[in-house]
Amino acid sequence: MGGFLIDMQADDVFYQVKGRLYAYYQILKALGVDFQKIIEERELTAAWDQMLESLRVASTMQPMVVVNGDPDSQVMPSHLASQGFYLLRSRTQLKEIANILLK
Repeated sequence: MGGFLIDMQADDVFYQVKGRLYAYYQILKALGVDFQKIIEERELTAAWDQMLESLRVASTMQPMVVVNGDPDSQVMPSHLASQGFYLLRSRTQLKEIANILLK
């Protein structure tokens, strides 16, 4: 990852992941409505909302051009790294919710 400005595969990866994240977001959002009572009983509302927000942000990123720069670049950062951050954050939040529900 990173280094070369023009990467013909970066946009393919970005938009494939974006589509999947949007689907996960919609499914989990609907599950939240279906299981709202359980989420409230287990006091998971804040955690659930944060997880959904991470998925929403990752699935609605709209860069004009997908750049695969260095992750620490201030001029041309990596959109894949940014998207990956939100993906991993939502995954971690979902695991925390699952652990609470298993107790």
